[in-house]
Parts: sequence; C-alpha cells; structure tokens
Amino acid sequence: MEEEEVIARGKLEDTSVVIEGEISAKIYNQGYYGELISNEKLILNPVEALILLERNKIKVIDDDGKEYTFNELMRHLEKRDRNIWVKYIVYRDLRSRGYVVRSGPGEVAEYRLYERGAKVGRDVAKYLIGIVEEGKPFNLTELDKITKAARSLGKELILAIVDRQGDITYYKVSRLEL
Repeated sequence: MEEEEVIARGKLEDTSVVIEGEISAKIYNQGYYGELISNEKLILNPVEALILLERNKIKVIDDDGKEYTFNELMRHLEKRDRNIWVKYIVYRDLRSRGYVVRSGPGEVAEYRLYERGAKVGRDVAKYLIGIVEEGKPFNLTELDKITKAARSLGKELILAIVDRQGDITYYKVSRLEL
C-alpha cells in the first residue's frame, strides 16, 4: 500500500507563509526551506512559498480560509514586490540544479548560494547571487559596491542575468584594480 504524502498548510501573513506543527521541521530538513523558529514553526519567504506551492508540498491559506493557487499567490506578492517573478525564476533554477539557496545579506545580493551537499548551519555559503534583468538599467557604481561587499564577506559574486524570455545566464564577477 502506497503512503500518501502529507501536504503542509501554511498561513499567508503579508508576504510570508507560516507553517506550524511537526511538519515544519520536516519541510526545513528536506531542503533548508525557510527559517525554522522552533521545531513547530517555519517561516517561508515569498520565493520559498512559491516553489513549495508549485511542487505541491504546501497549501497556502489566508485568514479568511481562502486557498491560493500559484498564480493567485504570485499576483498577491507582485503587489508588494514587482520583481518577485524574476527573483522566483532565478531561485527555482538554482534549486533545480541542486543548490541550497538562502536569502542574501540585505541590499548586497538577493541570495546566498551554498555548494551542493552543504549543510546550513555547519557550512557557509560560498557565493552571493545578484540579479540583473536584461533591458533594465544597471549602475556600474552599484556593481562595484556589491563586488566590494561580497569580497569583504569572503564570498564570490555571481550575477544572474535574466533575459526577456526568462532564460538565465550566470557570470562570476571579480574586482579588478588598475
């Protein structure tokens, strides 16, 4: 007899999804999704909630009991962050390649990227991921600032360039002093 997979129910709180109960630790341990507050409470950021919803690992419900589809949740999140789609496709691509991806340090970069097989809490992220959309202006002063910050944190900077079709090209960035 085949065991049915349990789908966690998460409550939408602004842009985060909160999952409570024993399943919280299970979801976290399956891929280091979210921030585990205790073994009974997991807080997912928007892209984590989107990928787990897309993969049918969670259901997202609001205070009124309304269940969100992927598209409905994406529309809800776009009201708060107009770049959520681009952030999501980069996150999904990195996850599909087997990397552990966590939120980045503030305005320096969007994500921290761990080597494949790394254990969050034991190992440290090796890379910072910055996202640039094709066709949108990108200031070289900003790139210099991000590169300096990555170096000061002991990380390598990778820029994810997302074209108009949603294809992603990754470039490793290093600082050159003349």
